[in-house]
Amino acid sequence: ASAMTSDFMEVLHESETHVDMVRLTQLCLSGVIPDKLRADTWKYLLGVSRAEKLEEITLVKRMAQDYHELDRDWALSLDADVIRRVKHDIRRHRQSARHA
Repeated sequence: ASAMTSDFMEVLHESETHVDMVRLTQLCLSGVIPDKLRADTWKYLLGVSRAEKLEEITLVKRMAQDYHELDRDWALSLDADVIRRVKHDIRRHRQSARHA
């Protein structure tokens, strides 16, 4: 099991530029994926993570930036909606105060 773990570690983490998908697939077919590397292995096998690590890093950064922009836009739209509701309630309150 220790040799298998080191083989998986080598394929997944040794190269700074890419993951050898052919070798990773061969390792998976020849034995059990080590528990501590199962999540990373499946990310590559399912295409969630990119075999080219520079491409993966770029993608992750872009996704994080997109998330923060969406989060900011959502927060701004929420604030605008809350402000709109408050102004509506103030107008309604003033109208009811005038008629009382």
